[in-house]
Amino acid sequence: MHIRLDNDHDLAETLAGYIARTSSFRNGNCTYSFETPSAAGIIKEIYLAPDAAVTLIDVRTVERFTFQTSMAVPHMVEAGFALEGNVEFSMKGSRHDFNTYAGQGYLSVAGGEMESILSVQPGQHVRIAEIRFSTESFDSYSAYADWVLPAPLKPAVWSERETTLKCACLLSAEMRTGVDALLKNGFAGSLSAMEMEALCIDCTSCLVAFFRDGMGRTRTLISSAELEKIREARDILRRRMENPPGIRELACMVNLNDYKLKTGFRQAFGSTVHRTLTGMRLQRAFELISEKGFTVTNAAIRVGFNNIGDFCMAFKRRYGVTPGKLRSRNAFMSSPGEAS
Repeated sequence: MHIRLDNDHDLAETLAGYIARTSSFRNGNCTYSFETPSAAGIIKEIYLAPDAAVTLIDVRTVERFTFQTSMAVPHMVEAGFALEGNVEFSMKGSRHDFNTYAGQGYLSVAGGEMESILSVQPGQHVRIAEIRFSTESFDSYSAYADWVLPAPLKPAVWSERETTLKCACLLSAEMRTGVDALLKNGFAGSLSAMEMEALCIDCTSCLVAFFRDGMGRTRTLISSAELEKIREARDILRRRMENPPGIRELACMVNLNDYKLKTGFRQAFGSTVHRTLTGMRLQRAFELISEKGFTVTNAAIRVGFNNIGDFCMAFKRRYGVTPGKLRSRNAFMSSPGEAS
């Protein structure tokens, strides 16, 4: 179904009706494309099995677009993946505000009466896939997909959950590849229903496994706003790896407490602050030695290692070769051959 609309009010009403219909899981496959002065795009709903569906979104905005909707949602688990675009999303009542942005994955448990406001800034290309399972279908998939929800999201009794809880992370390379294939093949209709279901299971498995492994030590939920601050903290470390701030100073710089910063790094990147910094340092040192011809000592000092022995051991553990051998090999390969 393709609709050309004259204004955003008509689009908001149409989208609200579409969401209310598809949230029940029982409307069958449907594709909805639209065009207005402010936005144009396509939304596709594909039903995988009873009480399981995937929503694919590909929308471009010219102006800011906002719409509000109210609906009753069955108790469900949702795995969401945003490849492109930033979307502001808030829910009234006791539920959390939760924005999505490019490169974010999120896992949520939701149910009950929901009132929400969704806004998209102008000039956005939004590409999102959301895979939804009723609690019953999630449990049945879990029997063979080995899905175990992290403790903060696991309700004691599904039917009593009347709020929305969400966990957010940055998409791994594996997640990006799977979701990109899901969007492309889903819109093209080039996969069978069984193949689409398998791809959705693979994408969801990656996300569930990330949270299950990364959140086992904490019950702290990380909000979308906090995730943005943690990304900012990582960028600060990357810029200042030669002389990085301490944990407490870094937390103050991004307006978080040090506990939230440390648990946030574990949830967002699957690593501690220190290991994240070390990984960035080693990656930069590898580039300096292999591409810029830096000496081992100069590369180590440039990225913030004060002990050359510690640097060489960490480098070899990561890359399987000492920095000295890497430099010698690259110097040999780049030197001109002797004339015969």
